[in-house]
Amino acid sequence: AFRAAELFVPEGKSAVVERLHSRGPAQESEDARLIREVVHFNSFAAGASGREKAVFPTISRANHSCFPNCLVDGDDGTLRALREVAIGDMLTISYLDDASLLKCRDHRREELCGVWDFVCHCQRCEAPFDDVRRFRGCRAPGCQGDLLAAQPDSKLAGKLACSVCGEVSADETQGL
Repeated sequence: AFRAAELFVPEGKSAVVERLHSRGPAQESEDARLIREVVHFNSFAAGASGREKAVFPTISRANHSCFPNCLVDGDDGTLRALREVAIGDMLTISYLDDASLLKCRDHRREELCGVWDFVCHCQRCEAPFDDVRRFRGCRAPGCQGDLLAAQPDSKLAGKLACSVCGEVSADETQGL
């Protein structure tokens, strides 16, 4: 059934797959190994405590975004829109938990690479400023704009810039 579903498992060398194999039994059948890989890369938290794993062949094909337009209910296997989705738009979910989504891009990418073996290039990760990491309080006279955290690799790394007037704050965002 797992093979027929054609769920995602990285091809070729993968540090994540190698780690999975090193933690498994010394003598493991190819089918058992495939099942562990499929569950690792395609499952959703389920159950009262979220410690159980569920695999839904269709929903497991959803791509990741750090600003997803859908979420998955792992108990009943439903995909729900978080906001209006236009016809033709890709349905995306976050592979990260809510706390990780609040972190800066480099922290999110590090977690995604370490657990799922890919670097995220979603719209949020590619933007020069992180609209989700928004703070109130532009100090420019008369401006009511919010301050957005610059991505770490931009020329304004560690700074905040106003979403309305564009003024750059001298305040550092270290640790935000």
